[in-house]
Amino acid sequence: MTYALETRLALATTALDTSRLPDLLAELEGADWALVFSGEAELWRALAEIVGNAVVRADARLPLDETALKAADFTTATLDADWKGSLVWLPETDERAMKRARRAEARVVVDATFCPGGGALASGATFVALRDAGALTGHGDVAFAALLGKGERPVVRARSIEPLAAALVLRDLPTLSARLARQTRGAHTLAERLGERATEVSGGTLLVSDDLADTTLFSEAAAIGGVRAARRAVAGGTLLSVGLEAVEDLWRDVTGDPVNESVKIVDEPATLELPERTDELDENTPEANSANAPVSVEITDEETDETESVGPDEPFDAPVAETNDELAEEQVEPIFPEPVDAPLLPDLPEVPTARGETTDPAEDLAPDQRAAYERLREWRNAEARRQEVSRFIVASNATLAEIARTLPQTEAELRAVRGMGPERVRKYAEPILNMLRGMR
Repeated sequence: MTYALETRLALATTALDTSRLPDLLAELEGADWALVFSGEAELWRALAEIVGNAVVRADARLPLDETALKAADFTTATLDADWKGSLVWLPETDERAMKRARRAEARVVVDATFCPGGGALASGATFVALRDAGALTGHGDVAFAALLGKGERPVVRARSIEPLAAALVLRDLPTLSARLARQTRGAHTLAERLGERATEVSGGTLLVSDDLADTTLFSEAAAIGGVRAARRAVAGGTLLSVGLEAVEDLWRDVTGDPVNESVKIVDEPATLELPERTDELDENTPEANSANAPVSVEITDEETDETESVGPDEPFDAPVAETNDELAEEQVEPIFPEPVDAPLLPDLPEVPTARGETTDPAEDLAPDQRAAYERLREWRNAEARRQEVSRFIVASNATLAEIARTLPQTEAELRAVRGMGPERVRKYAEPILNMLRGMR
């Protein structure tokens, strides 16, 4: 039996056959091959062997290892100059960036470090790169980097990943989709609240244009893309990476509002020491009795705004039950909250690829194509809600715009659309083609 990718990722944690890691990563990104390395320095050495010593024009929001770049004889430059013959390094791609790269005969590398699994190769990127395993595993304790592409697998001399590191990546891959969906929602919420001060980058990351004061939760020691909130100083401001913390706590951390200091935040794993109670509770006191008392939880409209979280964000302090003889004898049935279908957030705004450029993939669509695009977006949002995943995992706005532009009528035509790899065609061909039937 042939299982879906999500199932194969889950099964990989059982056998932990580390030789399968390159193939699983290649399938995740829609690549023909994947090279896995022991760190970012080895990634740059491998690229130098493959493409030579090109000029790397990188998005300023990506914190590349400048030392490793220079050691591999690469030179760096900004995106706002001529791309002729360059290696263009972007957090994501779009039709406008690809047209510019083709005119300049530049090779595009999409940096999927913050947001693995975007399928950028289907949109025309030459390579996909992962500089570390922060988002891939959720932690910064794995020495890892990867390069993925189409066509024949290149042979390089760079040092490959260690077996233990590969096993750790395989262990955490099955949770990638759930983690990334929640982190993306959190980043979108913070970006909306910060307004013009913030720009979403990719996945759970956003750039704040001004220098932030010291933060407690957003740590410079945590891995970008990991389960802990992280921050880095980059050109143009501060890069924030949303973890799995409660969004309200992260908001207070960014704005400087006081937070609960009873829990000590540590950058390395440690035993959490909770304060001990020195007073003894009498078994007949209300506090002692409340431990076993049933709890009635009432959900308000305000609280349901946060129901998209994967799990509880904050501990719930149960109300103290009153004690009297009648209450002790009465058997109260607990009331549990019913599941709430939280509304999916609006589409994430497209991120500019260079100064002054917009990246709306649907801006040049004809009226009938625009209607098809809106129908496709409605379907995509509903499908993402049904699967409880981020919308980009189903299909990006750029992919939907390309489908609306070409209006494919067969699976073969749909497969030729940029962004629709074999896995997406297998899962979504039927509903997409049904929507577009007879429109061309």
